[in-house]
Amino acid sequence: MVDARLGTVLVFTTRGTIVYQTMTGRIKVTFRTTDPLTQAGTAAALRGRPEIRLVDRGSEDDDTVAIVITDRLDINGRDLLRTVKAQGLSRIVLVLSEIDDNDLLAAVELGVRAVTRRAEASPEGLVELVRRASSGDAALPPDLLGRLLTQVSRLQRHVLEPKGLDVFGMSER
Repeated sequence: MVDARLGTVLVFTTRGTIVYQTMTGRIKVTFRTTDPLTQAGTAAALRGRPEIRLVDRGSEDDDTVAIVITDRLDINGRDLLRTVKAQGLSRIVLVLSEIDDNDLLAAVELGVRAVTRRAEASPEGLVELVRRASSGDAALPPDLLGRLLTQVSRLQRHVLEPKGLDVFGMSER
């Protein structure tokens, strides 16, 4: 089945799962991890996926989706994200073992398009997040979205409103 609005072909596999593939070809994916075992496991999980084409470092372009896998967005995790951004990759899927409210804001500030918990990540789930990031969409688990919206609201009330500003940088006149 073809969905021209999304520019995708929906392919139903024998297990009943849906595979998304762009009409122009497979989605280019690169990934960065903080350890070699995760690197090897991620490669093995994605290598056989028909909708994914793994690309080597240095072979990425503007359409490439980067998957970043780290335990936390501590200094090392943030540096890893900054390095990915500095390489010109803007479609980023972030997989974290632990995520707190500060991590959510940091992820948004660093341009992450999709976030999932490592314990909830599966090859099918990663492919779905890659597809969304590739098409310019964003994806967060509902509880993380709620926490992020609460943070933005808190920022509005405690930082911007006292200065007479709103989230758009506009002041009341």
